Amino acid sequence: MMILFIYPNVLQEGIRLDYTSFLGRGLFLKIDMLSLTMLTLTSLVWIFAMIYSPNYMAVEENRTRFYVALAVTYGAIIGTLMGGDALTTFFFFEIMTFASSLLVFHSQNEDAMDAGNLYTYIGVFGGLAILMGALCLNYTTGNINFVPQAAELLAMANVRYLIAFCFIIGFAVKAGMAPVHIWLPKAHPVAPTPASALLSGIMIKVGACGILRVCTSYFFPVMGTEYGDPLWGPSHDVGAVIIWVGIITMGIGVFMALQQGNMKRMLAYHSVSQIGYVIMGIGVAAYLGFKGPMGYTGGVYHMINHALFKALLFMVAGAVYLQTHSLDMYKFGGFWRKMPITALFCLIAALGITGMPLFNGYASKTILHHAIVEAYEYGSPVFRHAETAFNIISMGTACSFIKFFGFIFYGNKIPEEYKNIKSGYRMQDLAMSGIALVIIYIGTHPNFVLDHFLIPAANSVAYSHEFIHHHLDHIQLFNAADMKGMIPVYIGGATIFVLGIKFHLFHIHFPKWFKFDYLLLFPLYLITDFYING
Repeated sequence: MMILFIYPNVLQEGIRLDYTSFLGRGLFLKIDMLSLTMLTLTSLVWIFAMIYSPNYMAVEENRTRFYVALAVTYGAIIGTLMGGDALTTFFFFEIMTFASSLLVFHSQNEDAMDAGNLYTYIGVFGGLAILMGALCLNYTTGNINFVPQAAELLAMANVRYLIAFCFIIGFAVKAGMAPVHIWLPKAHPVAPTPASALLSGIMIKVGACGILRVCTSYFFPVMGTEYGDPLWGPSHDVGAVIIWVGIITMGIGVFMALQQGNMKRMLAYHSVSQIGYVIMGIGVAAYLGFKGPMGYTGGVYHMINHALFKALLFMVAGAVYLQTHSLDMYKFGGFWRKMPITALFCLIAALGITGMPLFNGYASKTILHHAIVEAYEYGSPVFRHAETAFNIISMGTACSFIKFFGFIFYGNKIPEEYKNIKSGYRMQDLAMSGIALVIIYIGTHPNFVLDHFLIPAANSVAYSHEFIHHHLDHIQLFNAADMKGMIPVYIGGATIFVLGIKFHLFHIHFPKWFKFDYLLLFPLYLITDFYING
């Protein structure tokens, strides 16, 4: 209700809160259309997670600690999204890291402790990277507010790339962007399902939102700067790199997801893959600059949609786990007979994440596809290869959720040990039905989110208003070309699934040295050991 109350004020001029006496320097909070959009999303998913939680947490210990950590994490996310400068954002970002680590540590078994330690270490590293970026920016420009500073950065030569690297890698830790995504597949299987739904549904969007905020403020010129002006140079260079990092993140996530039998680990890897779509959109938004609103709106739209269908998928996994006490989908099958409502919710979420028309993911993936096409039409032809990768990875996503739904719910025979499972709890079904209805509503009314949230947010950035008017206002997403484009995605996904089953491609075991956590952390261990022990 409060969000609805402040919407007109934010739409007109935004809201600013400046607490100058806090810690000697002050906190600067700002609500604009981007932060309002993310605040609305956060509150919505949090409500459904709270409705879902009591039945799941009834069998867990340390429930009070869990809910306190959840509440503090929620408050820290709100603060991070409202941060009006880099240091305010850093302050709440660190609170979010330490509060949410308790959600990962919750069960306190060996796996949880290992995952929690990794999550905390990487989270602190990310926070320090953001702090380093803020200090470098403050030293060189004297201004860390999220305002356009392209003119100042253009005069800094290579220092601007150090600042970009610090901010992007810092926020990328929370976003789950490759190669600093390694905490995600370890944290989700051990965290309680309500926490997984929120970590994947909301918290990683905070990281993505931070990257978007940095790219479209510090590296953008002031409003009214014309296309072709040299001031677009800093964002153009940074955006080109981000596009390819997004594509790589998409590919790594979907490939690793296909290898998983653990339901929650598979969903965690798909969070990596789906955040890759968002990162790619942010890259286009920065790369094309003046003509980049398609990437901007597509990236934010996919943050919204991913939060919804991924929260629902984790809730489905949690409902199955409560009945089976197992996360191994290869042991399941035929559960639609015993859990028909849960199966329906799973199908809705799967159609959302794969981009089926009339479900929410179709809108954001279609806009993102338009964005990457514009990247090679208005930019470099090399991004045709990025579009090809986009389409292939989308097939992998379709394959993954054919596998996910098929192994858990499809089939006429339920394994003997699960003959006595039953349908889920009413409160859990209520929470899942709420998210499912939002997924369908957005899928059938995609312009509602665009017109009321995303286009106003894009208009507040230094994009061409004429470009937004011609390409986004009243955009028709349900056209024959875009909808027919989904046919090869599902055919390709089904083909990959059949080949994967036939040739056992879903059970590839990699040597230890080829795993990402080993490749990333082992060199750091060697360097540290050298300096400590000589």
